[in-house]
Amino acid sequence: MTEHYIPSSDGTRLAVRDLGKRDARPIVFIHGYLFSSDAFAGQFLGRLKDDYRLISLDLRGHGRSEKPLDSAAYGDRKVWADDVAYVLDALDVERALLVGWSLGSRVAVNYGSIYGLDRVAGFNLVTTVVARAPQPPSSTTPAQLRDLTSPDLEVRRAATRWFIEACAAPHVFDPEQLDAFVATSMETPLAARRANTSWYVGYADFLPRISAPLLVTHGAEDRFTPEAASRTLADAVPSATLSMFAETGHLPFIQRPERFNDELAGLAARVFDH
Repeated sequence: MTEHYIPSSDGTRLAVRDLGKRDARPIVFIHGYLFSSDAFAGQFLGRLKDDYRLISLDLRGHGRSEKPLDSAAYGDRKVWADDVAYVLDALDVERALLVGWSLGSRVAVNYGSIYGLDRVAGFNLVTTVVARAPQPPSSTTPAQLRDLTSPDLEVRRAATRWFIEACAAPHVFDPEQLDAFVATSMETPLAARRANTSWYVGYADFLPRISAPLLVTHGAEDRFTPEAASRTLADAVPSATLSMFAETGHLPFIQRPERFNDELAGLAARVFDH
């Protein structure tokens, strides 16, 4: 596996992992809020590596990528699309299957809406809301979610631990795994936590234009993405299919890696071989 640091349009350096032969068919993984590409370890260590080139990027402000402290670095949806485009260009990827999880799904769809779909072989969008813009926090929003952007470091740390555990429910991380995810998440600066969703828009008008195969994956016990959001997404795209994972939360690719990898391999075979 090769690690790259690729500058985006504004100079922010993005950490990218690249596993497999350069001429193999590429699958690009884009992680969710406060995580990193480490979340896809079960995909990089599984069956997919035998047949595909696996690429993952750490989003700006996350993981090993550069972490600007100015909120302006996170507020323009064009720069989020640029991040994907610059990675594809730097790695000479002509056409890829994009796998987005949560925030990463929105990044993937946002890329297609701005740059077009010529370089997108297909999508696997996992536990996400993309058909509408997000709703503002309300009195029913869990306090821990609001505390993810608290100026108090210890409050923020406690909320982060709660968030990661809640993503996994009903699965329980072992202590070392949980500590590792929390440590990585805590490196995401406050500016990124507060501003990196400020570019969100609704994609209801764009989704019907997607003709490439789309697999929507949803964890039935997800505490953050309602099942209705995944069903709405699948219904909006004529080429879409919906896969429900019983007894998994916001992380079906971690909780059921073998099934997830099998379904992703099936999608990849369809988009690249036919």
